[in-house]
Amino acid sequence: MTNGVRPIDRARASQMIVAQVTGDTEMFAAAVQAMFDDDYGLGSMGATINALRVLTEDLAGVLIDAHGDRAADAVRRLLAQQLAEVDL
Repeated sequence: MTNGVRPIDRARASQMIVAQVTGDTEMFAAAVQAMFDDDYGLGSMGATINALRVLTEDLAGVLIDAHGDRAADAVRRLLAQQLAEVDL
């Protein structure tokens, strides 16, 4: 277990990415359903939390690789744009 994330949670996160890259909606749905069905810890949401953590860590790494020190500013601008579109 790396950083408290189980190998199965990492595998499901990777499966969701493969599904998105290949356009396989059934694979994506199966990975998400398996993740939701796994009632591991953290209020029975551990598998979901871990998979989301893996996905966001990987995405953050890609953004840092692409934008360097400007990655956080780029993501903050994107978040601000998205929040501006939300009807609260």
